[in-house]
Amino acid sequence: MVNKQILVALDSGQAARSALKLAARLAGALDASLVLVRVLSPTEAEKPVREEFAAAGTELAAQGIRAHYELTTAKPSAVPDEILDLAAALPAYLIVMGSRARLAVADLLFGSVSAQVISRSACPVLVVRPGDGQSQADPRLILLALEGDEGSEPLLNVTEDLARALKAAVQVVHVSYPGGDQLERSLYHARQTHGEQALAKAVKRLRGAGLEATAVQLFNRDGIAAELARHAEDVGADLIVVGLHEESRPEERFLGTLPRSVIRRSKRPVLIAKEHPGR
Repeated sequence: MVNKQILVALDSGQAARSALKLAARLAGALDASLVLVRVLSPTEAEKPVREEFAAAGTELAAQGIRAHYELTTAKPSAVPDEILDLAAALPAYLIVMGSRARLAVADLLFGSVSAQVISRSACPVLVVRPGDGQSQADPRLILLALEGDEGSEPLLNVTEDLARALKAAVQVVHVSYPGGDQLERSLYHARQTHGEQALAKAVKRLRGAGLEATAVQLFNRDGIAAELARHAEDVGADLIVVGLHEESRPEERFLGTLPRSVIRRSKRPVLIAKEHPGR
């Protein structure tokens, strides 16, 4: 069996420390190794960072987790490229990184590092907020948000992997507009709406894999991201899994995709996997 490798993109912030804690727990459950990555600016000294990595490596080894680190230097604008190149070279099963969540004006104009990595990564990306309490324990409830069943295979694959390894339950969620279900049934004379079909199909697959899975239909009153974040808080979800369409609309690229909105609104770790439309 090929050993899974989880790339952890680190900086000096609190979010990176939370990301490393959660990555270590996932590595232990998945029997994966960690690759700790730090992209230094041209003026940043290497020695203190190497010392930090050496200390982190000792702590991880004491937990029985295999880890090594990669240091590289690049201009700030090239940081996403460095992370993505390293992830592709491994290849990484998962990228884990921290996020400040509240974006600066420069981030809105040019895109934060996490946003660029999410939009361009070939593998799923897990984003952890600063000081996220959920990074202190093994995830036991995973919230999987589905828009439909087309292209959802990558989301189901990573959710199944993590739920099995962590012995976690999965709650599959679809958000619809109030009254939209009745309208869809009347227009198409369907017994089940598109969302209900997606939920049933996902739950059937996860249960077939021996996992505990349930379906929940939410109604979009304050926005999809807001509904998902609120529900995750209400049920105590430890991890939210959402999809990113490979071909996003121009307005989404400008205003922000659903994953970015969920990250900004929720305190929970958010895992993003690219969906493949029409597959």
